[in-house]
Amino acid sequence: MTAYEEGLSVCRRLTAREPANVAWLSKLARAYHRVGVVHERRGELALARAAFDETLAIDRRAVEQAPGDSEHQMNLAQANYDVARVRAAEGQRAEARERFSEALAIDRRLVAQDPSNARWRASL
Repeated sequence: MTAYEEGLSVCRRLTAREPANVAWLSKLARAYHRVGVVHERRGELALARAAFDETLAIDRRAVEQAPGDSEHQMNLAQANYDVARVRAAEGQRAEARERFSEALAIDRRLVAQDPSNARWRASL
């Protein structure tokens, strides 16, 4: 976990220096995602939720800054799935449904844009 936390620290510093840099935002979101996965696997749902909530917020910013970038859209869908999974495990069914619905809507839009993309189809 220490390596993931160190990576998160580096990404925070880079993003602080260049907050409009979408590439740094994406790396920061992925760093939070990795930390969240570790916490979730350890059963530390509150810590996983906090990390995944950060991932979701950052991925939303990335999509706002680069709305045509399908990779950011895919990351946003994944962030919604992550939050939904933890919310469901915590018994927060309504919030989980909202996040799953948002993720599914993004995945469907991506597949509609490029039905031949196997990666996007697999997300459905």
